[in-house]
Amino acid sequence: MGPFYSKFMLSRMWQAIRWRLGQRVAAPELEFGDELSLAAKLRALQFDLAIILLGDQFAHLLARVGIPIRIGVKEHQLAPCLTHHYSIGSPRTWGPEERLGALRCLGYKVESVKPRLWVDRDARESASLKLRSFGIEAGGKICCLASIWK
Repeated sequence: MGPFYSKFMLSRMWQAIRWRLGQRVAAPELEFGDELSLAAKLRALQFDLAIILLGDQFAHLLARVGIPIRIGVKEHQLAPCLTHHYSIGSPRTWGPEERLGALRCLGYKVESVKPRLWVDRDARESASLKLRSFGIEAGGKICCLASIWK
């Protein structure tokens, strides 16, 4: 069993463990520092623009592969690798409003709109019955954590 095979197997096992823990990896190539592989893929795709909303540590990689427009956070130590940047202030206040700065720094006028969720009557009644089965009455405080990863 050569070193490549063992590294490959270790990588696969680590990915499986992370998957079971709900920690999906956007760029598995970086699990064990294979930055050259990811750089080659990015270079081949010839992106025109990169907006870094999270993962500011990749700013140097995006610059190195030649993406001409790179947008990210002004306060990060890799900000010199960016062509455009925006301020997000204190990490304790990060949210959608601060991240809209990525579009604003390109000159787009982006309105601040609070999202509203609309639920039809049948779905609301179904959810209410389910919550009551757990002992939660209407008007109770609920915290919902959801993942956007698929």
